[in-house]
Amino acid sequence: MEQVTAQPYSKPSAVGMVILGFVAGMASALLGIGAGALVVPTLSGLMGFALKRAVGISLGAMVGIVGVGLVTEMVVAFDNIRWDLGFALILGAQLGVSLGGCVIQFMPEKVLRYLLFVLLIVIAARMLGFVGTNDIEGRFADDGLVSVLGLAILGVAVFAGFLSVMFGLGGGVVVVPALVFLVGGMIFHSARATSLFMILPTAVTGALLHIRQKNAVWEDIWPVMIPGGAGAIVGVILANSLAAPQLHKLFAVFVVFAAARLLGKRSSSYEPSDSGRWVTGKGDGI
Repeated sequence: MEQVTAQPYSKPSAVGMVILGFVAGMASALLGIGAGALVVPTLSGLMGFALKRAVGISLGAMVGIVGVGLVTEMVVAFDNIRWDLGFALILGAQLGVSLGGCVIQFMPEKVLRYLLFVLLIVIAARMLGFVGTNDIEGRFADDGLVSVLGLAILGVAVFAGFLSVMFGLGGGVVVVPALVFLVGGMIFHSARATSLFMILPTAVTGALLHIRQKNAVWEDIWPVMIPGGAGAIVGVILANSLAAPQLHKLFAVFVVFAAARLLGKRSSSYEPSDSGRWVTGKGDGI
């Protein structure tokens, strides 16, 4: 097995890294999403970082961002986090990752990409009230995980994990609207907080993997993580001060952005890591 070499070094802008971290952290905590949609294209497209290095920095920063966001959420509005649903989402997402790894070489990606694009546009339209009724309400009564709702949540989590492998599309963009649409009585505030809980273990696993492969070093992660944590605090406070319809509109804007990036993204490329596992070079944790 060939040795994994470090990604080429590029001199980052300290001010740019701080601003990027703060904005990404605020957006992540505000909407319950991963920060990769902002961090990866900015680092790789504007700051000259190699793509894998940008992904490694993004995942490393997400550990601190989501961790601070969760702690802040517990202080500000502890009841927003549905721990039972969060653990089910984590389990399902891991199953989806395994499934995606098995079918990645056989799935007709182009067809799935366009179907997913349509799904994201429908989600955005539903959030904005253009599809269905203006009042967004869960379809199933909140009867716990041993129910039709539990099966639906598990299915959503598997789908989210599968998408993360296929396109690097993180779970938040699917999980947050799914929780709002499926769980009776769940408001956006609770859905985004629960999504953050689901994202954390994935970020930790991905960050450790990239650091071990020398795709990123802590000297690059800290300048994004620290201001990102500050941004996460602001994002949690802001989210809990806004009404659900306002958050729906903000999330819809992000979903449209994610859909546009999905169509413009090339196929994921995979290569074996030094541990023998297959690692994507395109995942960015949207």
